[in-house]
Amino acid sequence: MHLRSTATLATIAALAGCAGDAPEFPDPDVEVVALDVSSVIGSIDSGGPESFGQVSGVAVDAAGRVLVSDAQSGTIKVFDVSGAFLYEAGREGQGPDEFGSPCCVTVAPDGRVWVRDRLNARYGVWEFGDSTARGVATVRMAHGDPRRSSPISFRDSLVGDLGLFTDDDGRRRLGRHWLALDGSVVEVEAFDPATPEDLGGESVSARGGAVTYFLYPPQGPEDLLDFGPRGSAVRGVTSSYDVELATAVGTTRVGRPVAEGPTLSEREVGIASSRLEQLAARIDGAVSDLPFGVPDRKPPLADAYFAQNGNLWVELSVPDGAPRVADVWSPSGELLERVTWPGDVELSSRSWIGDDVVVGQRRDELGVDYVVVMVRPR
Repeated sequence: MHLRSTATLATIAALAGCAGDAPEFPDPDVEVVALDVSSVIGSIDSGGPESFGQVSGVAVDAAGRVLVSDAQSGTIKVFDVSGAFLYEAGREGQGPDEFGSPCCVTVAPDGRVWVRDRLNARYGVWEFGDSTARGVATVRMAHGDPRRSSPISFRDSLVGDLGLFTDDDGRRRLGRHWLALDGSVVEVEAFDPATPEDLGGESVSARGGAVTYFLYPPQGPEDLLDFGPRGSAVRGVTSSYDVELATAVGTTRVGRPVAEGPTLSEREVGIASSRLEQLAARIDGAVSDLPFGVPDRKPPLADAYFAQNGNLWVELSVPDGAPRVADVWSPSGELLERVTWPGDVELSSRSWIGDDVVVGQRRDELGVDYVVVMVRPR
């Protein structure tokens, strides 16, 4: 097993310890918790199982094993929380115990592990042991949108299978198909996306008016849609700290008065400028022909996603390279705490957020994927 050196880990952990230096937001009057990095799993040069092709999901099972889906190799790689490699499960292919671009590893309430098998349009259900794993079931997806990367939800004895479908009016919509364990559809829960106007979209004519494009500004608002345990869901737009939290007991709105995000760094301005040039080329025009330019600031929110206990993490935008910040809300809409962690570690719906251990991802300047295990300070 190849891990980052102790000195490197110490540096990252020190950054986490300084997370209290993150930009100030309106004081929520709650405890601030800084996550410490305990291990970094990954290697750029070993060629062993800790070299990831594409990390597409992570989870931690009841025994504390870190499960990592590698979409490129078609395997689930298993580590302990210290980063030591244990074994791998599955292989690339279309047959039994094989995966085609696996993602979205999720531990079901009964302890079994579900893996979204995107190229094979199915879910693999597995049992993981101390040294081996075995596939115990396969459940087909209920739609023609298998390539999506999306969290797997569980509600009672049903499985939430996310994908596009055509409703009774002939409209293509995003829906969560609630499946019985035999793959039959019990219910379809539809979600309407944010409108183009909500996302700052503008229609632009090109080629003498023969073609109309709908373009979106760089560093502009983004749609927030994620799914959590027991059928919960969150909806919102990053331009406003006002998101809808739906759970089995009802729907509530959570938010605080954060009017704007931080200013863009020189690096981010450069990325946004390049994006404008790409959009201008798309309409066979100049950047000056676009209805928007590079914004001064980011939207106030960065993302929203769920922890395993059902709490909602609302991540706020921070200056480029600064420690990351998230407010944690209970399923009933109570603000519980604020959590900070190193700025180079990404959390998202593909992460695993437990009560004491959080597993996220980091990608270096060469595009190499790493899995980062963080713990709450005791």
